[in-house]
Amino acid sequence: GVLYCLNPADGAEYARYTTGGNIRATPAMGTANGPEVFVTSGDGHLYCFDQDNLGSYKWRESIGQSAAIELHSSPVIAPNGWVYV
Repeated sequence: GVLYCLNPADGAEYARYTTGGNIRATPAMGTANGPEVFVTSGDGHLYCFDQDNLGSYKWRESIGQSAAIELHSSPVIAPNGWVYV
């Protein structure tokens, strides 16, 4: 799947990142460690991106899924910054 960042003024593409599997859920935003974007992927990972740099992820965590099992839920960011999937 591909995560896109678009300019809100004109819809032009600002940045993109291709994960190893489909993205079926809405990305989540968090601010505990600066502006971050979190997305789950069908490759079995939760990705964390700096909001201003989608060219590469800050970190990627295996969440125990296989590519055959699609993740359909968005991450939830708690007030303390913890990420729940």
